[in-house]
Parts: sequence; structure tokens; C-alpha cells
Amino acid sequence: MIQQDLKQLSDKELRALSDQYTAEICDTIVRNNKSENEHLKELLDEGNRINEETEYRICKKSAVHALMDWAKSPSRGTEEELYRHLENWLYVSHANDSKNLEHLVAHREMAIEQITIDCINACSSVEMQRIDNARHRLAADVPEWIKAQFETLEVC
Repeated sequence: MIQQDLKQLSDKELRALSDQYTAEICDTIVRNNKSENEHLKELLDEGNRINEETEYRICKKSAVHALMDWAKSPSRGTEEELYRHLENWLYVSHANDSKNLEHLVAHREMAIEQITIDCINACSSVEMQRIDNARHRLAADVPEWIKAQFETLEVC
């Protein structure tokens, strides 16, 4: 029941609700004994989970919109926006969590496919072809700070 109610709230409302619960829980923890604190800690963990889900949804939505904007007019400005939103999405979706560079590119490509699916109804076949052609290039364009992690692992 609560989950259905939460799904009807906007991302902004969810974030505000989560922040409100977090503040109330922190205040209550200070005032109550340990047994009640354990229960409140569970509530706090639930609030943090809701916050993470909200961040996930926001990043995915912004990446989808950036990908659609880029597909409709692939200019330099929209490509920079695409990379910014795409890297946020790849981070939040844990696509950058891999043991080697080959798996990393595969995970990034799968995460890009997830947002590509959300573009299908809003883009023409030409625009979808543009996205499909760029998907591997976008996934393989791993930022240097992530590549450096794999170089460090190989040395060890």
C-alpha cells in the first residue's frame, strides 16, 4: 500500500518526504532509548533507499531526454550534455562496476540499451538508427579516471 502511494508522488515530493523522515528520525534517535533507536534506524534505512530510488529515476529520465535531444539534433552542445547525463546514469546504475575494461564496456553498453528502449516511442527510425550506431562508441568512451582504476588493478 505504501509503495503504491510513493509511486504516485513526483521525484521532488519523494525527495522532500525522504528528507523530512530523515530529519524526524534523527531527532527521535537523540531522544529515545536504544530499542526504539533500532526501529528508527530501519526507518532511516528505508528513507535512504527511497532517496536512492529517486536519484536512479531522475538520472535515468535525464539521460533518456539527453539521448533523445542528441538523436534529434546531434550538435556539439547536445553531445556534451549527453555525455554529462550519460555518465551520471552509468554511475547510478552501477554500469561502471566491473573487474576489467572489457566487462566495463559491456556493462556500460547494456545500461545505454536500457535508456535506448525508453527512446523508441519518441524517436523516428532515423534517430533510433543514429542512437544504435553510437551506442558502442558511447559505451567505449570510458573516462580516464575509471580507466586508471584498471591500470592500478593490473599492477597489483
